[in-house]
Amino acid sequence: MLLDYDPLLLQVALFILLNYDKGIDIPITISTGSMLIAGHLVSPIEYYQGLAAEQKQGSPMRLLFAQKAEEAQQQAKEIREEYDKKGNNEFNPLDKPILHFLYMRDAHFLLSAAFAFPLTSDEGFWWRCRLNTVTGFMWTALITKDATAEVTQF
Repeated sequence: MLLDYDPLLLQVALFILLNYDKGIDIPITISTGSMLIAGHLVSPIEYYQGLAAEQKQGSPMRLLFAQKAEEAQQQAKEIREEYDKKGNNEFNPLDKPILHFLYMRDAHFLLSAAFAFPLTSDEGFWWRCRLNTVTGFMWTALITKDATAEVTQF
């Protein structure tokens, strides 16, 4: 049977979610078929909190992202309880829509060997993608800085 997602990435997404309160991030470079994206995998809670923090105080988007962070945290607690009760063999992460996505911090689109967008490593952005759109990955975040590849090892 051909899967439309990588089971290892699903396990990593579950691991990050189950440990959301430990601040885990994992350097990664992902291929989505037409583009490479480098950054750090984070929990959906950190993702939404980060988006909220970048919005103007009191703006509708800040309120929306803050609410999404709270919802994600509640889902993470419920998933952790269910996982602890059922164990790894009976728990099905595909039943949890929050795990159908990968969430990244400090993401960069890698356009060529000497060019990344944004242009400097300190200008990364928040990014998420559907798990089933990932065609390949490596456990390093290739980030181009001043035309010199910088590799962060996992």
